[in-house]
Amino acid sequence: MVPEVVPDRFEEFWVRWSAIHPDWELRTWRDPLDPDDWELGRLHARCTAGAQLAGLVRLEVVYRYGGVYVDMDTEPVRPFDELLDHQCFIGTEGNGVLTDAVFGAVRHHPGIRACIDLLVDGYWSPNPSDTGPLLTTRMLSGRSDVTVLPQAAFYPYLWHEDEVDPGPGTYAVHRWNHSWKGWHE
Repeated sequence: MVPEVVPDRFEEFWVRWSAIHPDWELRTWRDPLDPDDWELGRLHARCTAGAQLAGLVRLEVVYRYGGVYVDMDTEPVRPFDELLDHQCFIGTEGNGVLTDAVFGAVRHHPGIRACIDLLVDGYWSPNPSDTGPLLTTRMLSGRSDVTVLPQAAFYPYLWHEDEVDPGPGTYAVHRWNHSWKGWHE
């Protein structure tokens, strides 16, 4: 999912993702999406921020097809190929929060299904974090079929900190574009 206008920096990230994963099929999911095509489509109109809609779609895409999801504001550092050995992987931004800006899973992974089921059963909040990182933290923490990678893997600095260069344990750097703030600010 990307906005209508994508900053040049993020377009360059996409080119680099393609270069370090030449044998991968890379796909972009763009809004507008037809809600009728999605199990969680009835929730699309309730989204108040791009991050919320992306959160719904990313769960369904990874569940349906399997693969790796990365937010558009995530800069690649090194290939993810070795991460494909995990049934499901996700990174933490610290304090036990499992952040869904970067994650991957095999098709029909039960942990991803659990996230979808919670939303289908009526769990909803207007706060994008509640349907993103707080949802994935709630449903994926402590599962034996989910590998939680350390903060350095994708989040070597947090949204309120100064940017830093990636270290040896970094696969990608989430550059915190703040899409959770809303579409009309």
